[in-house]
Amino acid sequence: MVGSIILVLIGIASFFQNQITLAIDVIGDEYYIFKSDAVSGGVLILSGLICYFVIWKFPQKSSIVLKIIGVLYIVIGFLAIGHGDSYQRLLGIMHTDFAAGWLYLFIGLVVAVFGFTIKTKTNPTIDTKSGIAQG
Repeated sequence: MVGSIILVLIGIASFFQNQITLAIDVIGDEYYIFKSDAVSGGVLILSGLICYFVIWKFPQKSSIVLKIIGVLYIVIGFLAIGHGDSYQRLLGIMHTDFAAGWLYLFIGLVVAVFGFTIKTKTNPTIDTKSGIAQG
């Protein structure tokens, strides 16, 4: 649940020009850790909200949702890293650069690890003959 909140916070931070997303030096050259646009921020916020909703409302499905979102972020991360340091649209959808690719790759790995290691509780089934709960 904390991870979904972190995704939302990173998404919100990407809407503001700050030391993380953009800093301009004295001569006007841009220096930044990663550059993002509104679509990138929206994707982070939306995926964070989806994770939060699924974990809260359907905890038994949280593992599969975290796996899917994690793998999608890993793919986006590799595509952005391969895209290079040019701040251009990735797949015609959102602007990324090399550093943002590493951020997406890191987010994807963390989310996927949670998805593959989380143990979800399943509702036990009751054997009608013996009356013993199984599962």
